[in-house]
Amino acid sequence: MDSIKRNGGYATIEEATAALNQKFLNRQVKLNPRNNEESLNLIVNTIKESKDQPLQIIASPGVDVMGNAYFFIGLRIDRQEIDLKLTVNEAVIALILAFLCGAEELPNVKDLTPKKVSEEDKIAWYEELEKLCLTHKAVRKETVELTETGSYLKVTYRFAHGKITVKHGKVENLMQLLTA
Repeated sequence: MDSIKRNGGYATIEEATAALNQKFLNRQVKLNPRNNEESLNLIVNTIKESKDQPLQIIASPGVDVMGNAYFFIGLRIDRQEIDLKLTVNEAVIALILAFLCGAEELPNVKDLTPKKVSEEDKIAWYEELEKLCLTHKAVRKETVELTETGSYLKVTYRFAHGKITVKHGKVENLMQLLTA
């Protein structure tokens, strides 16, 4: 068996080259719709038109400078992705979660008024969203990204048809994670 030395251990050539064979996006397009209704209609129409395609939704929540809760949405089929921003409220989140979980019929959203989140309530909103993900039987995965500016915790909730990724902020000490 061919193997290479890695950090004092050994890996097969196949394991060592697996990262080179991963699929990366070939095309990523950013859409700038005129308003939130247009964003939601684009997402719903894409979901309806993709019945025979393996559509995935990748959502990253945030709060904009006006205090509106939003998802930065990626609509992905194979190695093609279209990205757009969608302000959210409970009804919009329910629609996104219904698709992520594989529901046959999506709820109809009539009210597009964005959820207002104050600076003090941001953490509570993220925690509420994470609890909602777990009630829908999402698989939770934590990753610490090491950058030049520090270490950051990212939690991903995987569903049948996509994922929601929540960035938790800076990790000052890895002991925080070990004792949590």
